[in-house]
Amino acid sequence: MSDPKAEAINHFFSAYAANDVKGMSTVLAPDIEWNIPGHHPLSGIKRGLDELVSFFDQLGKTGFQAEPVFLGSNGEYVVDIHRGWTTQGVGQVDTMWALVWHFDADGQVDQVVNLSGDQHQYHGDKPWMCAQIQQEGQDAKPHPRKIIHGMGKIPDYVK
Repeated sequence: MSDPKAEAINHFFSAYAANDVKGMSTVLAPDIEWNIPGHHPLSGIKRGLDELVSFFDQLGKTGFQAEPVFLGSNGEYVVDIHRGWTTQGVGQVDTMWALVWHFDADGQVDQVVNLSGDQHQYHGDKPWMCAQIQQEGQDAKPHPRKIIHGMGKIPDYVK
């Protein structure tokens, strides 16, 4: 028997690979929250489809690819492990990711948390991400405040 939640994630990956925003939006809730780890300009929580699509557009400039390795699910969550790598820019990345996909009561994904197999590849001083962003005139400095979202007072060492 097939798992409809795992099938939804496979559909998302197919739509993502084809840059099919409409296809991705059939899986994702309009108020999606997607947590991107790291200390780089694209890290942080993306809220809503517009922010998420903008993130994917920026990520696409690095030639990011994803290849699913494993999907497991229960009634509320899917865990996806995939290889993610870049094909363009300076200093390509190739690592394993685990994503925790949460499904709402309507059967759409309303929250995704990315967990990196090598978090140190994703700091703002690493060339793979910053080189492409700097070419477009955007700020490529690390943004550590994004990492502590929701902690209340910002610790002195972050300021």
